[in-house]
Amino acid sequence: MNKWGYRLVICLCMLGIGIQLYPFVKQYAARQAMQAEIASFNEKKDSLQTDALYEEMKVYNETIYKQKQSGLVDAFSYSKNPFTFTQFKDHRIGYVKIDKLGLKVPLYMGASYENLNKGVAVLSQTSAPIGGREYELCHSRASWGNQWRTAV
Repeated sequence: MNKWGYRLVICLCMLGIGIQLYPFVKQYAARQAMQAEIASFNEKKDSLQTDALYEEMKVYNETIYKQKQSGLVDAFSYSKNPFTFTQFKDHRIGYVKIDKLGLKVPLYMGASYENLNKGVAVLSQTSAPIGGREYELCHSRASWGNQWRTAV
């Protein structure tokens, strides 16, 4: 083989290694982005008016219970955000931490594609997470699903 043949073989090997490493690099980048989101939320949460948000969510939970989730009219109703967040412009309302699985991911209101790509989301027209035991959360495997599968 001439020197161009060797260069081609080396380039193809490097390409193959890069393709094999891509999922791990993507998962690492997603994990770092989520940790940055959580750190950003923790920095802001002391200055936020969480009591007003809590009261708004409490009223929302009572309303959807009394109205029997009448706002749930089609498959896209879950992705709409039922709140007007003035202080939570990115719809991030906290994070979910599961110690036994070693997971800590941002929590968003409304299961839009954008929110699901950044973390877990509360389905609209279901109870807001203000205490208690049962909530409807969903996630997308695209963003942090590999973490979930390896932890389980």
